[in-house]
Amino acid sequence: MDYTENRPGRHPGRAGAFRPRNNRSPGTMHDSSAPPPSSRLEQDLIAARARIAELESLLLSLQSRPGPVQDAGGSNAAVYQSMVDNLPLSIMTYDRNGRVTFVNRFHLETFARGRLGPEFFLGLHLTELPGLVSAGLRDELEGLIQGQPLALESVFIPRLSAGGSAWQSVRGIPLHDAGRICGGILIREDVTGRKLAESALRESEQRLRVIADNTHDWEYWRGPDGKYLWVSPASREITGLAPDVFLGDFGLHIRSVIHPDDRQRWLSHLDEADALRPAHREMEFRIVKPSGEVVWISHVCKAIYDADGKYLGRRGCNRDITARKQAENDLQSTLTELSAVHKSAPVVMVLFDEETRVRKLNRAALEFIGRSEEDILGLRCGEVLGCPNHDASPLGCGFGQTCPMCSMSGVIRDTFADRQSRQNVEFWLLHGESGGEDRCLLLSADYLEVQSAPLVLVCALDITRQKAVEASLLRAKEEAEAANRAKSEFLANMSHELRTPLNGVMGMMQLLQSTQLDEEQDEFVSMALRSSDRLTRLLSDILDISKIEAGKVEIVRETFSPAELAESVSDLFSLAAREKSLPLSCALHPDLPQRLVGDAARVRQVLFNLVGNSLKFTDSGSITLEMTPLASPRADALRVLFSVHDTGIGIPADKFGELFKPFVQVEGSYTRRYQGAGLGLAIVKRLVELMDGNIFIESEPGMGTSMHVVLPFELHAGAQRDMRAGARTGESRPGLRILVAEDDPSNQLYMRRILEKAGHAVVLATNGRQAFDFWENADFDLILMDIQMPLMGGTEAVRLIRETETRTGRAPVPIIALTAYAMAGDRERFMSHGMNDYVGKPAGIDALEAAIARACRRP
Repeated sequence: MDYTENRPGRHPGRAGAFRPRNNRSPGTMHDSSAPPPSSRLEQDLIAARARIAELESLLLSLQSRPGPVQDAGGSNAAVYQSMVDNLPLSIMTYDRNGRVTFVNRFHLETFARGRLGPEFFLGLHLTELPGLVSAGLRDELEGLIQGQPLALESVFIPRLSAGGSAWQSVRGIPLHDAGRICGGILIREDVTGRKLAESALRESEQRLRVIADNTHDWEYWRGPDGKYLWVSPASREITGLAPDVFLGDFGLHIRSVIHPDDRQRWLSHLDEADALRPAHREMEFRIVKPSGEVVWISHVCKAIYDADGKYLGRRGCNRDITARKQAENDLQSTLTELSAVHKSAPVVMVLFDEETRVRKLNRAALEFIGRSEEDILGLRCGEVLGCPNHDASPLGCGFGQTCPMCSMSGVIRDTFADRQSRQNVEFWLLHGESGGEDRCLLLSADYLEVQSAPLVLVCALDITRQKAVEASLLRAKEEAEAANRAKSEFLANMSHELRTPLNGVMGMMQLLQSTQLDEEQDEFVSMALRSSDRLTRLLSDILDISKIEAGKVEIVRETFSPAELAESVSDLFSLAAREKSLPLSCALHPDLPQRLVGDAARVRQVLFNLVGNSLKFTDSGSITLEMTPLASPRADALRVLFSVHDTGIGIPADKFGELFKPFVQVEGSYTRRYQGAGLGLAIVKRLVELMDGNIFIESEPGMGTSMHVVLPFELHAGAQRDMRAGARTGESRPGLRILVAEDDPSNQLYMRRILEKAGHAVVLATNGRQAFDFWENADFDLILMDIQMPLMGGTEAVRLIRETETRTGRAPVPIIALTAYAMAGDRERFMSHGMNDYVGKPAGIDALEAAIARACRRP
């Protein structure tokens, strides 16, 4: 009996049809954590397979009888019909041509999900069944039609007839009639649940294996007989031995690697574990690697039982804690050292709780307080320090307030409040009427927590004696300053009082000189006037130095002309220079602004002293005053270099340090050739310092002396514009127009001198930012660039110049690095930053000219 048409009352999509839990492809349909099939499903599958076997036997018996299968006896046909409809299997029959002649109800309800009726399948060729075709079984199905049995345990069906996918077992049984193939039966079973369970089991095993193999701990499973069933790979890292060494009947026992001093404890641990089988045990011991290295181990083990309560042995976990042990030992050593420091330190150390009660203190604190530790612990700070307000007054720390006579309680409470450290807090512990000595303490306070209890550590240094010494020194200093001021005031008053009669004497002498005198009398009067003039200058110098020391000199700001300043110097000393046949010249740099803002009177006084000194100590040759502008970090300011050169006697280098001291002269003997009190340069130095300048000297005995003073000035309105205009007109001068970026004044002077003597025009910049600004506003043939400068270094300035040249199309300017960096590789490093050449300091004129010639391609 077969289904060759729809039976009455049947509907392919009726309710109650079985729906598979998952119908996705293997790449997306299954979760590795899906639960395995239930025991009920397994029992159903076993029963189904038994019915398949029974069905196959029945088919074989029907096949062995004469006549077609369709003509089987009624009772057997009924049994066949009942079996094929109720088995949880897909059953189809096909004829000798391979076309489907029957499909059972389970296939329609479950495999086809009630969406397809028998008419969809009946008449289809086996090779046209969508699911089997999608699985690529066309050849196997052709073989089945030809009489070859088909048995596939698991086949993935990507696309079922009603949609979705599944794993199936496929069995095909050919049927014969009179020795000829008359058709067959196709039986399929959904094994998706089994495949999911197998996959989940494999993935679970893989996860457990990965975890076990990659744990940092040395783990093992020790069986009831004491043999090791499994050892993790981490044993190689911790013990230096491979896991296989511990496995098998002749495996190495762990006790063999345990340190001899810890072996007996380990054996006792094993005896207890085997005899009592405790649920959990821990211990620490040492092992010795084959290399001799000792490793500390933290061991944890527990008993293992199966589902039926059978004892399976113990699982052990051994962790390398060598680093922790070393840290513990280091910590203990540190604690021991700190404890020794705490006890022996000469500084008072006290731990206070939030109620300002003493919790711990050191030996120095006991000595300072003068009581035993038992008497002090638990007392408030005020009572410990002997403060009269500690608990007898509402103002005392015993009432939770800051005591006005002892600020330590306030420091402690503030540190608890904000948890911020306090350093160098100076306060006086005042004992008031109690009769004790007032003490000054230098305090530091730090917040800390010890076992979750907040505490404040107070360290106090008794500086009472130091404060007394400081007070004594301060009084002595004030007295010395008062004496110095009194001296200066006395000198100033004496100078004034002496000047009045001296003025009368000089007036009378001048009147006498205007009368009729003979040659001898005129000589006497002239000598008297010269002596009076020297005395007048001496008194002026004494008055100036006294005013400076008394702090009565004020620097004023006014507009003045550098040219007029130079002219006043020339007018004053021209006569004296002519008397000694000495040329006196004044040279002003063309870039110097016509007007500056500063204290012209003090600048004139400085120059008068310097030129006067040169005139005094020069008998032949010449004297020159130069004024040269220098760059300033400020755009509205300018520095000026004043240089006085002479060809006089010169000064030994070992006397430089004595030049600027009052009343000191280089020639200190009774046979000195030059008169003077030694105040001129002392006044110059102090005036220069008052004007925020500096002074330095160059001299060679027998050759002459150069005194250099650098003073800052503000630019007069329009002076900055005049300077830029002057810079742009410098191309008409012979030689190259060179920008020198250099921040050191002595180097600036040297570079300017040698370059100008070589015929070049020089513009100075004191930092990289200023050098870039100068280059941006004017054209230069060459730039000499220092590397280390304030505000902006040389390499950064070169980077900005090169970037601007690239962006604007401006012709690249040759740049030579001029620096004290002269180590190997420095030249290459600076060249890589965009510089064309390199000259190391100290730079000789030959090396500098050669680098300039290379950079500018000049012979």
